[in-house]
Amino acid sequence: MEPSGDGGTNLPDATSPLDDAGVIVDAHPEAASELDASADGGLDGGADAISIVDASLDGADVDADADAGPPPETVVDVVTSRMRTCFLMSTGRLFCAGSGFGTTPTLVAGVTDAVEVAIGGREGLAAHTCIRRKGGTVDCWGYNSHGQVGDGTANNVRATPAPVTGLNDVVQIALPDDDMFTCARKSDGTVWCWGVSNYAQLGIGWGGYAKVPFQVRGLTDAVDLAVGFGGGCAIRNGGQVVCWGLAEGGRLGDGFLPHDDCPYLALPNRCSFYPVPANISDAVAIARGGTSGYVIRADGTVWGWGWGVAGLGTGSTATGIVPIATLGPVVATKISAGAHGACAVRPNGTVTCWGIDPSGQLGNGSPATDSTSPVDVLGIADATNITHRSASVCALRGGSKVSCWGRNEYGNLANGATANITPSPVDVVW
Repeated sequence: MEPSGDGGTNLPDATSPLDDAGVIVDAHPEAASELDASADGGLDGGADAISIVDASLDGADVDADADAGPPPETVVDVVTSRMRTCFLMSTGRLFCAGSGFGTTPTLVAGVTDAVEVAIGGREGLAAHTCIRRKGGTVDCWGYNSHGQVGDGTANNVRATPAPVTGLNDVVQIALPDDDMFTCARKSDGTVWCWGVSNYAQLGIGWGGYAKVPFQVRGLTDAVDLAVGFGGGCAIRNGGQVVCWGLAEGGRLGDGFLPHDDCPYLALPNRCSFYPVPANISDAVAIARGGTSGYVIRADGTVWGWGWGVAGLGTGSTATGIVPIATLGPVVATKISAGAHGACAVRPNGTVTCWGIDPSGQLGNGSPATDSTSPVDVLGIADATNITHRSASVCALRGGSKVSCWGRNEYGNLANGATANITPSPVDVVW
């Protein structure tokens, strides 16, 4: 692939080792200590890290007076995760529910010009959250074990939004629900990533971790971006899909060709430090989950690849090392992927889901009933967008209404309760 440019910023050049001014990376095994136990969780403390973040957030980035009723503005986007859900408003304000916020949407202080929101994090660890502001800059906050907040620091918790170092002209942000890195797409088509890279998920050529953004190698014409556990994928101008990071289970969609050895891990030929072409050339939208990827093709059909587990919507649990059509095939306008499954919005506004179902994330009223084939979500016929992360799902509906289902352990479904299994859609309570 062609070498990438500088993206119009003064960020460090990814062709040389990262220095102590902002980034720590090392492709050598002896540097494994830099990552601590990144494959199992970053900062020491595991589940205790949740209480650290929650304590930091209380009174810091939450407006305690924001519970007086429905906000006057409308919801224009919603993003969920295993620990919290955030609601982007037409005014640029942001409300969140779940870990650190409570069981109903609560105003995030200091955010007045957001145009996009994304949430990342891992099981047993608190999340990090990023917003794209109207002027094209990005702010992040939350758990920052490996520099995923992007402000030049690591091994801490950032309680309030902080600007990502040197990043501007951003048109899209992407965070994995179950990993500790962050990526952004700029208006010039370049993609920049930061955070942990034990599976080469930053696409910059090294393992380790980066505390400020570095440019993904050889990608200069991206028009859409998605990330998941262990790596990312992008649609290039013209519809070609490329992916990078962990190849295990067919996650790259390229036929599981031999690749690089994974940094710090005994996985030979299972990682790609750079984007490689997947077997799709007419994609118009893309999603990445924990073990799989999905695209909507030019004809509207949904195709998936990766580890089958409970299926890719194909009626089988077979792993897809190249993209495979979903049963039907499903025709969709929106697609979102969770840990082991996905949901799609059909052109008529109905929603269909497939995959594992321990928390009722299929939304068909029958929890703990996995499905390798797409099943209809109950009671929704006016969806305009969908967000499926881990085992929680929310649909943005007509009239700015939001309904959610699935896992609700932290109150992240924003319905005023913390029932862990919610097998059918419940409206958000303001």
